[in-house]
Amino acid sequence: MLDAAIVNEWVVNVGRRDARTRMAHLLCEVACRSGHATPENAFVFPFPVTQAQFADMLGLTPVHVNRTLKGLREGNVVNVAASSVEIVDWDRLADIGEFDAAYLQLGSLRNGKAPRAARCAPPAVQMAS
Repeated sequence: MLDAAIVNEWVVNVGRRDARTRMAHLLCEVACRSGHATPENAFVFPFPVTQAQFADMLGLTPVHVNRTLKGLREGNVVNVAASSVEIVDWDRLADIGEFDAAYLQLGSLRNGKAPRAARCAPPAVQMAS
């Protein structure tokens, strides 16, 4: 059931969302699944991929990935380094990515923390934080 939900979300992501939205959505999903998300609006998590690999994940060209990352960086939303991602403004990133983590069925994250806007945890857990 979980695998089907994730596949469904990614069919929509690649088929209907523009490059900026796809990228923001992927970064939100990886942040939630990594367990490094915190209630604060900014945090860092490991993301050791090249721009070419990132492009393959999103169905884009490396040049388009570079331009899209530049836009997110200039908008003070996210910074992507060689092996990590710094989320500067989680709320904006989640909005840009049209992200709702319900399809991930994460329940409570390992560290018990998640950004509120991400909805990485069930509503009962969100209200407690």
